[in-house]
Amino acid sequence: NKIRDPGHYKAKGLRGDMWARGPGSINGDQIQVEDCEDCDFFLCDEMDSLVVDDCKNCRFFVGPTSGSAFLRTSSNCKVVIACGQLRLRECKDMDFAIFCNSKPVIESSKRITFCCFDGYYFNLKEQFDATKMSVFNNRWSEIHDFTPQSNNWSYSEPTLRLLDFVNPLSTGIPDLITAEEESNPHKEMVVPLTLGMRPLMTSGEFGFVLFFPNQVDACNTFLWLCKENAVAITQTKEWVIPFMVAPEIFSQSPNVPEKRMLVSGPSISVGFFGPRATEDVLRLLEPVPVGAYYAAQSAVEAKHLHDQVFDRHALGADFKS
Repeated sequence: NKIRDPGHYKAKGLRGDMWARGPGSINGDQIQVEDCEDCDFFLCDEMDSLVVDDCKNCRFFVGPTSGSAFLRTSSNCKVVIACGQLRLRECKDMDFAIFCNSKPVIESSKRITFCCFDGYYFNLKEQFDATKMSVFNNRWSEIHDFTPQSNNWSYSEPTLRLLDFVNPLSTGIPDLITAEEESNPHKEMVVPLTLGMRPLMTSGEFGFVLFFPNQVDACNTFLWLCKENAVAITQTKEWVIPFMVAPEIFSQSPNVPEKRMLVSGPSISVGFFGPRATEDVLRLLEPVPVGAYYAAQSAVEAKHLHDQVFDRHALGADFKS
């Protein structure tokens, strides 16, 4: 049920405060934050959109936002957010860990850093489902800068995690997750941690696996094994492979998957990079049912599939796909 008090959806003029909204308290509405300083925001519910203006030295954790997150004239903030669209204007010295269903857009902004979203609480996946955003289509690293300059933005270190950006979620909304659960390195992963489009090491090889339609559970099991074994994921992508392009994609594959299976629904592609990426992928797939996936058998085949899926047939070039 919608809370009728407009103040429930807007924070203005706060100093040194904590402002928390838990599951069921936003229910798809918009949140507005204006003129706040040194505050902690925990917005752990699905919402339609977020607008942040004139904030300094604040920390934000923002749950699945189906529409846009718009941040303007703010500085020295750290933001962990999952959204359909991210837009920054006239911001500076901001650090982001993001899930974004479209290309993040910045304008007239300086010294912005980006890395992949890292966050978990018990109903985060359910909230992603409610917004209809696929956790596998995270375009966090595809930054579009309307006013390009050399120091406008950069990728932050891939080793950064949630607590490098915000205070523990358990301090803001303890019903969501306990401190013990939050510190557990083996906790569930909702959004796959990816390297994105950041430059890769000069030495290494690609790995590639495609999970057939309706094999999300098998894919998630495999991705958890990758996380536990520190196998680096470059990108993931959930899409329906067009019937006409399947032969091109698999032209270097000795055992081409049956096209009818490929095009029967969305499949999930996962790319890897590392010293022995192909070998590592095949090893970690051993407990996964063979009929759930197709995996590249060599580094050469993996590179071809990776290039085809994530470059040649990338998601749309617009700002929201």
